[in-house]
Amino acid sequence: MNPTSTNLALAASVGLAAGSTTYAVHLRSQLARAQKDALTGLLTRQPWQQKAAPIIARGALVLLADVDRFKVINDTLGHAAGDQVLQVCAARLVSWCAHDVAVTGRLGGDEFVAAVLLPEHLISQRIDALNTSLSAPVPGISLAVSVSIGWAAPTPGAELVALLHAADRAMYEAKAAHRGQQQKQPDPEAATGAGRRRWSWRGTRRQTGRGPVSLSTPATLSEVAA
Repeated sequence: MNPTSTNLALAASVGLAAGSTTYAVHLRSQLARAQKDALTGLLTRQPWQQKAAPIIARGALVLLADVDRFKVINDTLGHAAGDQVLQVCAARLVSWCAHDVAVTGRLGGDEFVAAVLLPEHLISQRIDALNTSLSAPVPGISLAVSVSIGWAAPTPGAELVALLHAADRAMYEAKAAHRGQQQKQPDPEAATGAGRRRWSWRGTRRQTGRGPVSLSTPATLSEVAA
């Protein structure tokens, strides 16, 4: 093969390699985008579950946060305002656990999820701080924004789906009791046994500047799975 042919063949192989690399980068970029919610940049449900499972196995708690009366925001101020509220809440959730071992996601609609490794003695304080952050005024939004939070701490043998369900039940208990002002916290004595799961929570209400002051009210919720 003459020098000219050799150079052409080399150039062609380099071009193919470069093209292959470019395509691989493009494919990885597409896959990464497919795993994330387009509006907030958070992981969608299935990718979140996959990434959260390892840290839940290490003892991370599962937390759900739901924007109260989100439909009212959409109907009153429009969907652009609703989107802004979701984006701000997502950014605040990410900021809240930025220095922790954590995985955040959006399950859909106005519901957010996080798996976070926290020292047990700081859990109540940290979740209270998250509630304050998520319920702070959103720039440009005239309506007050509040968020109901529920969480569940793993016990030996607890499965991710069970923890999600427990946190979901806790969140809706908090929402039903008083939107934005009640957090359900798992009883540290709760245990998980083979074929039988039980969770208990004690709820507290706090003053947020919207609505009356309420004293701490013990509340227990148990679920038994046969």
